[in-house]
Amino acid sequence: MLQNYLALEKTRFSDKFDYEIEVDESLNTQSLKVPGMLIQPFLENAVWHGLRYRTEKGFLSLKFEKNNDFLNIFIEDNGIGIEESKKQKTEHQKTRKGRGMKNTLERIALLNDLYKQNIECKITDKKDSQGVFVEISYKLINN
Repeated sequence: MLQNYLALEKTRFSDKFDYEIEVDESLNTQSLKVPGMLIQPFLENAVWHGLRYRTEKGFLSLKFEKNNDFLNIFIEDNGIGIEESKKQKTEHQKTRKGRGMKNTLERIALLNDLYKQNIECKITDKKDSQGVFVEISYKLINN
């Protein structure tokens, strides 16, 4: 589904970015359970608030890595970054209250509270280059 989503956004924004999705070979993708709507909002933010404002073609990377009993998901883009995106908001955008990230972070808090998922999420502007880095990590549930 994430592949289809990124292909649609790439078409919508006239080929403004390329992307890659890497999945650790040791992950069984048939039985892998990732909570719904955990990853897509971060991809959407990367495209809509970062990559589409680049003057040159951008790049988005999505990686799934297994580390012992943990799944690490990395989303990295070379868009304009969080702080620059805030500066470039139009007056209309400033008055509109976006709910995507707020809903996602609330969903993570609920999953952690209700199901003891212990999902960790870090979102940062990259330090040495333009763009945003998102890291999501949680313990894999054995079937």
